[in-house]
Amino acid sequence: MAAARPTVVLTRAPLDNAALAADLAVAGLSVVQVPTAQVRPIAVLPDRAAVVAWVERAAALAFTSRHGVAHWLDQFGKATLVRPGLRIAAVGEATAHSLVDAGAFVHVQAKEPATGAGLARALGQVLAPNSLVVVVQPKLGQRDLAEHLVAAGHDARVACVYENVPPADPEPQVHALASADAVVFAAAPSAVARLLGWSDDWRRARWVAIGPTTAQALGDRGIEPAAIAEHPTHAASLAAILRAVATTNLPLETP
Repeated sequence: MAAARPTVVLTRAPLDNAALAADLAVAGLSVVQVPTAQVRPIAVLPDRAAVVAWVERAAALAFTSRHGVAHWLDQFGKATLVRPGLRIAAVGEATAHSLVDAGAFVHVQAKEPATGAGLARALGQVLAPNSLVVVVQPKLGQRDLAEHLVAAGHDARVACVYENVPPADPEPQVHALASADAVVFAAAPSAVARLLGWSDDWRRARWVAIGPTTAQALGDRGIEPAAIAEHPTHAASLAAILRAVATTNLPLETP
């Protein structure tokens, strides 16, 4: 009888998980998609007129996600990405690709690590002191990029054009997967809060955190991560998940 395949639960939207899910399947793992957030547009915060005024004199426009790019385009159009003298910045590869697809040139990108702090450091290498930077992010999202920019002496203004909200509670059969043989990949603190909010049984699973902030969210709930990705990248996330799988009682399939 063939050994059961370990189950990996991915908590992002399926589009965000596509490459990771494919590589996990190649490794012989069963992948289950349990999105813990859905994205929806909101009226521009703090208000549209203020954000337009900021962008007209900003030295840089920084995006923290591909969702921010999409909703910025819906609200303000492509012309705002190509103003002469304006530097466009992206936290990671997916965000940068979305900007390039929109016809923008990405001047600054955080790669290793692809975090708000990493992007703030990269921007610091090209910006003049006390530069105005408009940071596009979700409502109630982490403000580490803006905070690091301010700490470095810049004028960071946060513009919110979308929000993450919890989707409907998954079907009971999804929660039935919660066991010590399941590995949950949490890509944000909200994923930890929402999955445990739906069912406390997920405490029994082995958790993988995309980074230290998500690991802290697990620790705050008394859960020790089985692995933490060294960087919030595809390769590092895959490696961390495979390390966690190796600690389960179920073996990977071999050819």
